[in-house]
Amino acid sequence: NVRELKNCLEAAFNFCKNNEYITLKDVIELIDFADTTSQIEKKEKSMMGKIDEILENVFIEALKNNNYNKKAAALSLGIPLSTFYRKIKQLKI
Repeated sequence: NVRELKNCLEAAFNFCKNNEYITLKDVIELIDFADTTSQIEKKEKSMMGKIDEILENVFIEALKNNNYNKKAAALSLGIPLSTFYRKIKQLKI
């Protein structure tokens, strides 16, 4: 993709050590940085999945403990009923 190539070259130019030209070392450092960023994003997605799983369990337990009364469950969690409804919709409970 031409746009990606353009962005890559701009980034390489902005991060290059020598202001006259881009070296292979500059490109390799940029690729290493991109790989590290990609790995961090994957870990963040994995952590968000775990957080959603924990939240789902908390909401289900709150519902069970309050005889599936949503208003009481929201109250027991200390959150507004509108937030409770939004989260159960988001978590697909």
